[in-house]
Amino acid sequence: MHFLAPPRPRGTPAAATEATQISYFHWGFNAWAIYAIVGDSFLLRLSA
Repeated sequence: MHFLAPPRPRGTPAAATEATQISYFHWGFNAWAIYAIVGDSFLLRLSA
């Protein structure tokens, strides 16, 4: 996991890659699926 290793030096390509990987880990499919379900429920309510 990302919290077991020290962070990479700032401003390096490795740090950018690690930041992207961590953000995808935290905001992966499950979080976006929740947003989609809530958004779909609002759209269905508005169209009814």
